[in-house]
Amino acid sequence: MRQAFYCIITFLSAITTLAADPDRFYSVESNGAGIFTISYHSKQADKIKVTIYDSKNRPVFSEVIVNVSTFSRPYNFNGLPYGKYILVVEDSAGKHEETLEHQGKEKNLLRLQRQVPTR
Repeated sequence: MRQAFYCIITFLSAITTLAADPDRFYSVESNGAGIFTISYHSKQADKIKVTIYDSKNRPVFSEVIVNVSTFSRPYNFNGLPYGKYILVVEDSAGKHEETLEHQGKEKNLLRLQRQVPTR
């Protein structure tokens, strides 16, 4: 119950801080089994860099996706230590950060969506 409340508060916080660019957004969803799926949508093709940092601010994964306007990719956190991770999505509109919590199977229930702020 406490975890569900935390996820709801996190989601509501994301909704209240949405920016003014309805043509560009990303979302993060968890299947509850250590897989986080990042979806990105924009009307224009862009270069997107996705980086995941551990709790000590060390990069554990990074990739650059070029010339795309939409993508959806699963990121498998199984095999990584449980704890907090920082997801950073960078595009031409700037850098956007989210905190993810990897807690093992059946505890990673999360859905988060943000619009990308305009410059």
